[in-house]
Amino acid sequence: MQTILNYKLETTNEKLTPITGEPLVKNELEARVKMLLAGMAGCSLRFNEHASSAKADLDEAKELTKKMIFEYGMGTKLISDDKEQELVIDKLYEKTKQLLRGLQDAQEKVEEILNEKESISKKDVAKIISA
Repeated sequence: MQTILNYKLETTNEKLTPITGEPLVKNELEARVKMLLAGMAGCSLRFNEHASSAKADLDEAKELTKKMIFEYGMGTKLISDDKEQELVIDKLYEKTKQLLRGLQDAQEKVEEILNEKESISKKDVAKIISA
């Protein structure tokens, strides 16, 4: 039987945005898409489902991959189709899940702190991940 833990995650309104005017290379844009998909991937791994709160991040990830493929020529072909956008976002989602699987111990430690204190600082999360 799976136990679902109830905990409150305190978030901020900070948004990670790239420096304006700076050109970004493909791996930087892919890293941003993976960051946007991380919440969905984490929910999928932990609870085997997605939350409706992922909509904004998913929309932004889809828009960014669309620009990568159709505007920036970052697909496998110079002129790509909609199927390629789907393949790219699916590939990045799977890579994100793989990364999170490797951080499972850190995630469990963060979860323990959240269950105890109901919040955690970025600094504490960084310490746990780098340990």
